[in-house]
Amino acid sequence: MQSRVPCLVVGMLSLLLSNLAGAQDYLWKEIVIEGATVDQAFGHAADPASPVASDALVPAFVALAVIGLIPLLFYYRALDRRSD
Repeated sequence: MQSRVPCLVVGMLSLLLSNLAGAQDYLWKEIVIEGATVDQAFGHAADPASPVASDALVPAFVALAVIGLIPLLFYYRALDRRSD
């Protein structure tokens, strides 16, 4: 099993050195939620009888992704005003 420590270190350094540190946190959250959505959709399409992949969860994950974009938009708006 590979160690995930180098990825964690690179991620921490990029957050500390970037002006978009707050946005990166939301960005990673959006990637994870959309990945779970696609995983559920394809998992249900591949095996509709599977108890772990449910087509009913896809709208819930999409709603979470949209809700998660709201703070990101406010962050980018504040960042744009600060750069003027």
